[in-house]
Amino acid sequence: LLRLGSSFCTHPSGFACGPPKKHLMTNICIGILLEMMSGITSTVGKQLIGLAAREHRSCLARFYTACGLLMAIILGPVFDALALLFAPVSILAPLTGVEISLNIALAPCILKESVKITHVVGTVF
Repeated sequence: LLRLGSSFCTHPSGFACGPPKKHLMTNICIGILLEMMSGITSTVGKQLIGLAAREHRSCLARFYTACGLLMAIILGPVFDALALLFAPVSILAPLTGVEISLNIALAPCILKESVKITHVVGTVF
């Protein structure tokens, strides 16, 4: 057995170690929180990119684009990968739909778009 931190690893390479079993529920909650953060940062990032396309001041548009790309391309996937360290995919996979729901909820606030009933029905079903 290899000792890594506070957990024991039985895999010969030492890389396939999971979290200790006694903290399983805590780790799953951390994974869920990180997956929710992934959805939030990705959605806000995409909305900022959309807002940059509508902005007429080029300096502000570049700022929105840079922040949006940072959030959507770097931070969102980093949170997603970190979530997979703490919780199994079978628990995290349903949470990826949070992005769609957040997009419907945030579009009127950030992009000043109107949400139609067909958008809501398409999101729910």
